[in-house]
Amino acid sequence: MHEHDFRPFEHLTAPNADLYRSVMSVFVAAKRRFAVHLRPEDVHEALDGAPADLAGVTSALLRLEHWGNLRSDPDTSRVTTVEDFHRARFLYQLTARGEAVEEALAAYD
Repeated sequence: MHEHDFRPFEHLTAPNADLYRSVMSVFVAAKRRFAVHLRPEDVHEALDGAPADLAGVTSALLRLEHWGNLRSDPDTSRVTTVEDFHRARFLYQLTARGEAVEEALAAYD
C-alpha cells in the first residue's frame, strides 16, 4: 500500500479534526436522504451552531477534497451574469474513499 491510500484518514489527526468530522457527518446524513451534492452554504447551515463560519467551512471542504474524502464539481446552476460564471462555485460530494472512511469510523465508534 502507498501512503496516499491513507490520506482520507488524515482529517482525524489534523487541527480542526472536530470540524472535519462534523462536515463529513453532514455529507453522510445527506446521502441517506439521497442528496448527493452540497454547496458550502448547505453544509454551513447543516452544522447549525458549529464554531465555524462559512469561510471556515469552505476551507474544510477544500482540505477534505485534497485528502480524497470529497470531490468538487463546478456549480453553474445559479449563474445569471458573466461575473457569476467566472466566480468559482462548487458542489461537493462524498468520494468512494470518503464514504468508506466514514463507514469504518462508524463501526469503530
